[in-house]
Amino acid sequence: MERTLAKAAEYLGTTRPKLIKLMREKGLLNERNLPAFPVRDREYLRVKDSNWFHAELGMQYSQSTRVRQPGTNAAGGVRTGHRSARKPYAITSATESCRASR
Repeated sequence: MERTLAKAAEYLGTTRPKLIKLMREKGLLNERNLPAFPVRDREYLRVKDSNWFHAELGMQYSQSTRVRQPGTNAAGGVRTGHRSARKPYAITSATESCRASR
């Protein structure tokens, strides 16, 4: 299962802006909110490429970050298959920092 940053933040019990701030501080996201090291973090994060046609501006392209379930491999096979699966360490430690600062 893959989640948007907003859905991942909700799942982890924080807000999207706080999650993005913490992930940037930990070096997981770059200034465009895309994975800073996509190869290193490929089991946890991925870039979703989207495109659409705009009548006046032509083809439009965008990229966004998706957070993967840590037990999901690149082929999409779920090893754990349960929502209580262990969360990625970097994201979990970021949200724990957020909860501690409340």
